[in-house]
Amino acid sequence: MLCGSLLDQAALYRVLLKINSLGLTLLSLETSEAAEAQEQSVRDTDHPNAAASKQ
Repeated sequence: MLCGSLLDQAALYRVLLKINSLGLTLLSLETSEAAEAQEQSVRDTDHPNAAASKQ
């Protein structure tokens, strides 16, 4: 697993090219926004009253 931030789309492209040149297969790619939304969804599922109190 690789984690980290990239400065821009060009930096992401270089990382993807390197993965490809090493013959590796990319199984998943998440943005930080997607990861945060998923974590919030899990928290809301674990605590149903938390979602209701935000409304």
